[in-house]
Amino acid sequence: MPPSEQRPPIRTRTALRADTCRRNAFTLIELLTVIAIIAVLAALAVQAVNRAMGSARSAKGISNLRQVGQLTALYSADHGGLLPPQRDWSNMGGDPANFSFFQNYLRLSADLPTVGQDFFSSSWLPEIFYDPTVRKGPQHPWGSFGVNDEIILSVVNCNVIYGQPNGIPLLRINRPAHKVIACSARDGANSYWKSSWYFSGMGWVNNGAAHQGPSPDPRHGGRTASLFADFHVELLDTSSMTQAQRADYFLLDP
Repeated sequence: MPPSEQRPPIRTRTALRADTCRRNAFTLIELLTVIAIIAVLAALAVQAVNRAMGSARSAKGISNLRQVGQLTALYSADHGGLLPPQRDWSNMGGDPANFSFFQNYLRLSADLPTVGQDFFSSSWLPEIFYDPTVRKGPQHPWGSFGVNDEIILSVVNCNVIYGQPNGIPLLRINRPAHKVIACSARDGANSYWKSSWYFSGMGWVNNGAAHQGPSPDPRHGGRTASLFADFHVELLDTSSMTQAQRADYFLLDP
């Protein structure tokens, strides 16, 4: 048979399958590229989920603080325009359910039940007094929105300044829409608790982030969830405030 008429050699099925597999297989570089793309997409997805969860926790915390504001407004309406005192250490003995501090005054006034089994349970008060953005340690059992002790005065200071122990008169607060009475707060340096039920207004105004005592905490996306004396809530950029700005928001007007 002439060479031009010779047939190509017949290939077996095994050889055909092997050639097909070689043509369809990924090279090592292609596999590494695919793995790298999957890893990047997974990291982006995790970040997106974390941001969404963080936003949801922040929204819940802000909602809780608004409810604290509503309880404060109701308390003031029921008590002749007075705000609850910060605390009364002379009445902290006996039944913990009757302990005298700001958050418990609100709870008792609204006839809300305690939640924890004992006074030092992590969630002894109703849920609204706690902030779900606190993630790196236990919340203070008295709440995680701290009251400003320069405006929400103790019973002793109310007696000294106003001659009555039952809290500061709401009408005494000039520019109530500009004065913070409570906000997301951290406890003092090295504290077991990662939030605080009160903060040192003057100490923080004077020292800012260097203050070692309980202070406003910008844990809501870098901002501080703040309750004002007119009972509205907003997020404040407390980290960038000057001392004069801190005084303007957190101290009573002269």
